[in-house]
Amino acid sequence: MSPPRSGPRTRWNCEQGEETVIERYTRKVMGNLWGEEAKFQSWLEVELAVCEVLTARGTIPAGDMEIIREKAGFDLARIDEIEATAEQETLDRERQLRADVEAAEVELRAKQQELSGNNAALFQKRLQDEVDRLNETVQEGNRELREIRKARREALEKEEAKVRRSVLGWMPTLVLVVGLTLAVRRRRKHVQALGR
Repeated sequence: MSPPRSGPRTRWNCEQGEETVIERYTRKVMGNLWGEEAKFQSWLEVELAVCEVLTARGTIPAGDMEIIREKAGFDLARIDEIEATAEQETLDRERQLRADVEAAEVELRAKQQELSGNNAALFQKRLQDEVDRLNETVQEGNRELREIRKARREALEKEEAKVRRSVLGWMPTLVLVVGLTLAVRRRRKHVQALGR
């Protein structure tokens, strides 16, 4: 699951495309907190902090660190464009692989029928080699399809893990704020009661 997007981009993008957070019921502060801009800004701050440490250790020259600070940034529209292109390329490649596998399987069946119908030893060897080659093509295509699906599944699992870690990271702060708020309210009521 991806974090909700702020502004015109406030919704969770589930694998099935369903909304789990409804924009009209989400306060602007919470929407901004979980928005795409906040997410990428946090990532940028982490990367800059790592660069600062590497600069302090001498791995990155100090002059280069100044350039990194000046040029570091992101463009949400460009990120969306890249993600859409990458997703489309993956889907196109998967579709093409599926078509290639299906065509190879059809050709394989035709060759197998030809092989079983023709008893001539001269043609049998050549046809068997062709059948073996087509079998390898089918297996290779299926392997690549499995790898694509596995990579997509792992990417989704990583995104879900990030969201879980983010939520767990905010919980202690949220509990502390709620506890302090309740304590302040009790104290006010107590002071008001004493004043009467």
